[in-house]
Amino acid sequence: MEEKTLQRRDYLADLSGRKLDSFLERAAPYIGFIMIEFNSLEAIIDFCIKEILSHSEFGDDMIFVFLAEMSYSSKVTCLMNLYGQINKGCDLGLKDKLVDLEKQLREVARRRNQYAHGHWSDVAEGNFLPVKVTAKRDGVYHVYRKFHVKDMRADLRLIQKTQVLLDKFDELFNDKLHRRA
Repeated sequence: MEEKTLQRRDYLADLSGRKLDSFLERAAPYIGFIMIEFNSLEAIIDFCIKEILSHSEFGDDMIFVFLAEMSYSSKVTCLMNLYGQINKGCDLGLKDKLVDLEKQLREVARRRNQYAHGHWSDVAEGNFLPVKVTAKRDGVYHVYRKFHVKDMRADLRLIQKTQVLLDKFDELFNDKLHRRA
């Protein structure tokens, strides 16, 4: 994944109309599937939190009241803290797996945000897309990421793999918690 950081006043030349349309036609399916799969991952996180905190339909509803108001990042923090508290209190021995899971959950969010918040109408020559603006003491900077179909495919696969990783971790966690493993 290639990135460039440029001062706001220094920018890359935009793609022409035809080149932009061609690029967007190739990218759009990946963007859509990345959003769909990321939302599915977030639903799995919601489910895992609900399963830890509630054991009744009424309790489930109360949990979803809070989850509906939380960002993805807050949900990840909540889930990691819940897993961590139980892991430590019950001595399940899953600390390293939990650390790895959190890193991956945060990485997929970072990548998804580049798709969700990228300025797709401003794709520059070489398929560089402005994905983030940062302000520093010495100026305002745009971060550009180069998008290739193979990179988009890899980002999609990473989100899907993270869903599987979370499912497997949750199953292992519950097995150890209930002494099935």
